[in-house]
Amino acid sequence: MARWNKNSKSKTRHKKHHNRGKTKRKKSEAQLRREKEEKKQKQLDNEIQIMIRDLDEKKLSGIKIKELVDIGGYAYKFSKKFVEKSSDDLNITQIRKYFDILRETEIKENWHEKKVKMAFFKAQLRMSYNRNSIPEYFYNLMDVCLNQVLKTNENEVVLNKFTIFLEAIVAYHRYNSFLKEKDINYSGFENGIFLKNNVKTGIHLIELQEDENIGEVNFAREIALKFSRSWNSKENITTTQLRKIFNAFRDIDLNINENQKISEFFRLKAQLSYLVGREKIPYEFYKILMEAMNDVGTDDLKKFNEDFKIFIKLLESTVGYVKFYEVIDYVN
Repeated sequence: MARWNKNSKSKTRHKKHHNRGKTKRKKSEAQLRREKEEKKQKQLDNEIQIMIRDLDEKKLSGIKIKELVDIGGYAYKFSKKFVEKSSDDLNITQIRKYFDILRETEIKENWHEKKVKMAFFKAQLRMSYNRNSIPEYFYNLMDVCLNQVLKTNENEVVLNKFTIFLEAIVAYHRYNSFLKEKDINYSGFENGIFLKNNVKTGIHLIELQEDENIGEVNFAREIALKFSRSWNSKENITTTQLRKIFNAFRDIDLNINENQKISEFFRLKAQLSYLVGREKIPYEFYKILMEAMNDVGTDDLKKFNEDFKIFIKLLESTVGYVKFYEVIDYVN
């Protein structure tokens, strides 16, 4: 007959009690994580609502295009908050769907047709919100902007700004999603600060024109060398990619009305950010490009045209050098 061991039974009870406590602690940790995430999401909701109220007070008509769609502007900040929220909450496909509707509205020939289309747009938004297809903060943002378009005497101007604004949100959403996915924690563009690259940085466009030792041609050669001969092919840019970018800028210079040039310049900034988000152009090249774009004066048209001419020359020279190195590498 087996002997009863009092100490053994006591140890078994203690072990069971210890395991129950361990399980309880694990549940508590999971609960803490959930609470932390809920607190973060609630804080993001509050920050977005504050931004919406600010946008509503200032009005689209009173906000400069730079403040609206430049990096660090309203569109950029909204898109960054959207990305920080859960992807199940609002994704880029949903935002693009509403942008496409808005773009179709803008190209209608007369204001009556546009007004009817926007009324339908508002109804669609409300229906999506009631079905929980879009979050409350996105519905509020769209509703505030649509009301501003419909309740102003400058309907066409404000509608155009709203379209540019939503287009920039789509672009920067893709860009910020890329940064999050690649775990790139970089806010330099927002603060006007740029990381140093192997290529010279901090050179002003006017210096490229006036200093023969620097010159846009020499600077372009440095850029071409860095981004056409990297051992990592993903860091290189091809002539085809670069020429598309150059043609987009040249189109602004040659084909856009004077009073729309600065607006199109900032739109292109957002579009380039979108291309980075889709990994169509190298991120490091994008940073150099943004630095040069930031040096183009946009406070008045005369200064813009002067700086933009130099910028175009720099880009054109870079296209030439990239093509030159491609041919050299092919021959060798």
